[in-house]
Amino acid sequence: VVYDRYKLTTVKLAVNGLPDVVFVLKLPLHIIKPIPAVVLFSGFQTGAQSLLLVDDSDSIAYVGFEYPWPMDMVNNLMKWDWKRIEIVPVLMALSLVWLYQHDIIDHQKISVVNISFGNVFYPLAQRILNDQGIFPKTIVLGYGGAEISEIISHQLQNKINPLQLEMTKAIVKNQTWLVEPKFHLPHLQGPLLVINGAEDEVFSPASKQILIDNLTQAPKVITLPGGHIQPDRTDIIQKFMQEVMLFLKE
Repeated sequence: VVYDRYKLTTVKLAVNGLPDVVFVLKLPLHIIKPIPAVVLFSGFQTGAQSLLLVDDSDSIAYVGFEYPWPMDMVNNLMKWDWKRIEIVPVLMALSLVWLYQHDIIDHQKISVVNISFGNVFYPLAQRILNDQGIFPKTIVLGYGGAEISEIISHQLQNKINPLQLEMTKAIVKNQTWLVEPKFHLPHLQGPLLVINGAEDEVFSPASKQILIDNLTQAPKVITLPGGHIQPDRTDIIQKFMQEVMLFLKE
């Protein structure tokens, strides 16, 4: 789809035995030579929605990743599908493999920007990519955290009793150990930028600190005022992207 200042291209890759890999490219109208790319692994909004976070550019390709729907119908009831969660990092990795083979992208200047729950899945994706010799120029970890059981229990702490909370944490740990970011964060290579919200209500201070502590390369850490980044918080989005673009230029 062509707009006044850019064009959107949806890419769908078929993968044997897995859901399709789907992502959206926001490209300048006129591309003369290979251009840098910024890949956005955001929350569970669609790839096209995540591209609303960024300004138009005549020199950068933006990529919005589409998550597979994590729910399934079982006996006419919606049920969380853990298997679909486990394969998200694989689909992320495949989207980057495609970008590194695309001739309009400068392969030396592909940066990954993780936002919110993108931080949970991307570390394993990059560990997979390391084995393929694919390393982004820079990695941003924004408004996220590690220890999935801590993230979920933080949301439930005032809704269930302490015993139920501990049982829930144990179940979550058992179900999510494969993608648990703290096991894969040490495999990320710099430069690294971590951006947190001072009053983030989605990721607890403990979860945010676990993410930082498990990075083997010291990141640049920035704390911005305000709560969690949300599509309707244009003020937070603007400040976040300003810091991201400054870091990428540096």
